[in-house]
This record gives sequence, C-alpha cells and structure tokens, in this order.
Amino acid sequence: MNIKRFIAAVLCAAMTAGVTGVTGCKSNEKNTEQIEDLVESYTEALNNLDSEGLLELTNWEDDDKDYEDVEELFDISFFESNYGYGFVNCVEVIASSIVIDYKSEDIDFKDNKATLKVEYELIDWGKVYSADDYWDFSEVVDALKKAKSTIQIKGKLSFELEDGEWKISDISKLEDTLNFLNVPPTIFSLDPEPKPTDTTETTPDPSTEYLTQVYYDSVEVYLGILTEYETEIKKAEEIYNKDFVNIYDMNADGILDLIFVSADDPSDDYSTASLHIYTYDDVNGYAYEVITIPEICYMAEGGSFVITVCLGMIVITVYHGEEAHRQVDTYVYDLEEMGLQLTYRRDVFYEYDPDTDTENYSYEYYYVFDGEYVETDEDTYMSNIKYFVEIAIVVIGYDYLPGEMEVEHPLCYVTDLGFHSYDVIVKDYGELVG
Repeated sequence: MNIKRFIAAVLCAAMTAGVTGVTGCKSNEKNTEQIEDLVESYTEALNNLDSEGLLELTNWEDDDKDYEDVEELFDISFFESNYGYGFVNCVEVIASSIVIDYKSEDIDFKDNKATLKVEYELIDWGKVYSADDYWDFSEVVDALKKAKSTIQIKGKLSFELEDGEWKISDISKLEDTLNFLNVPPTIFSLDPEPKPTDTTETTPDPSTEYLTQVYYDSVEVYLGILTEYETEIKKAEEIYNKDFVNIYDMNADGILDLIFVSADDPSDDYSTASLHIYTYDDVNGYAYEVITIPEICYMAEGGSFVITVCLGMIVITVYHGEEAHRQVDTYVYDLEEMGLQLTYRRDVFYEYDPDTDTENYSYEYYYVFDGEYVETDEDTYMSNIKYFVEIAIVVIGYDYLPGEMEVEHPLCYVTDLGFHSYDVIVKDYGELVG
C-alpha cells in the first residue's frame, strides 16, 4: 500500500466506528484506490501524449465534444507536418515531465460521483524557449532536458462510477496544461529536422533553402523599416518606459512579421503612440503594413493594450478612457490575410457615492456590424471574449496585463514572448544577418 492509500485508510478508520463504519471504510478505501490508479493511468497517458489511452479512461462517447477536443489536441501529425519532427521531439520531452500532485483525502465522494483537485507540474517550457536563440530543434530539446524551473497549473478531475468501474467524466485545465502543443520555439535556421527513417540517405527539401533565404531577406527589410522609425520608436519607449519592438512569425509559415509602437509626435514628451504591424512579401521582396491602430497608447490612465496570437488569428485588446468611463476594444484579425474580422467593445462606467462610501460599476456590451456598434447582452459578449482568451497561444506584446476581475485576466498566464527594446532588436538581428 502506498503512502497515499495508507493515509486514506487511517483517516477513514478514525472517522468511523462499528461494523457498519468499518464496512463503509473498506468501500471508501477501495474507491480511493481505484481513483488513484485512474489518476496514475491518466498521468501516464499525458506523459506519452497517448490520446487513445486517455480517452479509454473516460466515459465520453466518440461524438462528445470533450472526446473530439482531446483527439484534436493530441494530433501529432499536425505538429509534424506544420513544424517538423524536431518540434515533436520538443513536445515529447515536455509531456514526459508532467506530474500530477494531489491528496487522496481530498477526493470528494457523492453517491456515484467524485471530484479531486489536482495540480499539474511540468517544465517551464516558455522560459526555456525565450532563454536563448536556437538554431535547430536539437538545441531546444537539450535545453528542455536540462531545465530546472517548473510551472504549476491547478485543475480538477471529475469521476463517475459506471458498472462498478470509475471513469473520468470531466477534466479542467487540460488545454492550459498542454498549451506547449500549440507553441513552437523560434528556430532561426528554419531547418526542420527530418523524421527518422530506415535509410541514412535523405532527399534535400528545396523549400528549406528558400525559407532560410526569405528569413534573412525579411530581417534585412525590417531592420531598414526600424531605422526609418528609430526616433519615433525610441521616443515611445522613453515616454511610456516600455520596450516596444518584436519580430515574430505569427502564423508559423516561415515568414517573420514586424511589430512595433512608435510615438506620433517625437517632439512631444506627452505624445500618443500607435501600433504598426508589417509582414513580408517573399515574392516581390518588400514589407508592407497590414495592421495599424492609432493612438494605442496615451499619457492618461487606461491607454494600454495586449496583443495575443491565437490559432489562425491575432487578437488585440485595447484599454482606454478615464476612470468614470473606460472602454475595452477587442480587434480580431485573420492571420492569413491580416484582415479585421471582428470588433467588440465593453463600456465600463464607474460611480462613487460619497454619502454611502460605495463604488458602483455598470457595463454595456457591443459588437461591430456593418461598420456600426450594435449593443449585445453580457452572456453573448463574455462567451465570445472567453473563447479568444482560451485559445490564446502566446502574448507577443503588451503595455498592460488584465486585472483579476477582467475577463481577459487568463492572458497573464499565457506564454509571454513580449516586446524587446529597439536597441536590442537591432543589435541582435543585425548580428544575425551580418
């Protein structure tokens, strides 16, 4: 009997008395042991990225949304085809590090159901990814294996007893725990590692050399754009005391994108600043601006933003206004065409009553249709915003992180590959292209 089972048995014996109590204790101990075994098998499935093994532990039907979500989440072939087999090696190392911590006495039994609070612990892969400039996936794998830092994610497992056997009925925070499946590290060489085969002979991929050249060409063009905006960017960094530049492949197509914030009037110490996002046309060899948000920053409370990359989308949330009336605008862009797809607005009204010393908040919710703001209900608005928050992959830039009471607050726990200073970007990428 392991220590967890021993503790459960002791506690059960201490809380019960008589023949009936002993019988109930034995039953409870048996149920505890079965759930412990179930959690152990669940952990093993996560370690091996074994979706079939995990799904066998549940009571889900193959047409249930949870079942389909797990199949999609564990789609290794997708990762391999999009990021190369080297990325698969990375996620396998991270997955193998997952442990699940819990206390047996925390299993809450109610009739034929049970719940258990758990804590997932795994390699702090985001820290590893951002710690160095990697030239191939093998370097990332080595760094992951040597990593000492870990992250913890609190979740809950629910169980149901069916035909004398416990099954998992609900898993919270699984997508958050396995978010590393959606975020490839930045590989500067863009030279994907081939999947191992039975022969040592390999056929060169003509696209690899092309993508590598595109990578260097785009960096050189972006450095030229940054030079043109040097005064404006540095002024914005001075005014707002923030780093405001990033170069990042937002849609993982091998072509980098340039993101920066620049002061609108570099001669004004209180100037507003605007967001600019460029992408590179690899056919014609030039960069062009695809997203502009004017006055995304200003010297007053509330002039701030956060930029998040999701699957197939970039979401930019802008906070502006004053304490009495604060607006939160959310812009959703298609990453393929970089076109604006959706716009949402949340109006927050604040009032203070000095007579009763009370603070009151009221809200209005909108979405844009045919160029006009249309009012909507809270549930519809919240469900839409929560969806984009839940599928967020990485934060690539921000001037503000949402507070605990805001629907966007979970973005604080998404992998942060945020802005760097103008000087750092120009120096590092300048050395890269020589």
